[in-house]
Amino acid sequence: MSVGITEPAHATATTSISVSNGILYNTTYGSGTHVTGIRAARSKVLPGQICNYATWFFFILPNGTVHGITWQQRAGCNFAEAWFSIGIDYYVPSGTLSCVKWYENDYATFIGQRCTGVTA
Repeated sequence: MSVGITEPAHATATTSISVSNGILYNTTYGSGTHVTGIRAARSKVLPGQICNYATWFFFILPNGTVHGITWQQRAGCNFAEAWFSIGIDYYVPSGTLSCVKWYENDYATFIGQRCTGVTA
């Protein structure tokens, strides 16, 4: 008799949305309802710089409750693409949305929001 150990499959889901002069991406990492990381990325159609930008990472639970995770910000400019990545260890209910909001120009300009669904 042989005994094997299996690990849960890991999943990555990326969703995107068109925003002002580019695209906003949300990539959520994990397995089932265990979320292990989120990456927010913004690309800008050339020519373009992304300056003084920030992202709010949060969950929207199935009952509508919003649960903030963290806020990240960066001064200065990137040409054509910018991103933030966080590592987390959250178990969330199936049907939760993993979301990012993106701001630029010292947080004066709201660029957009993108959510990715988390299911078992």
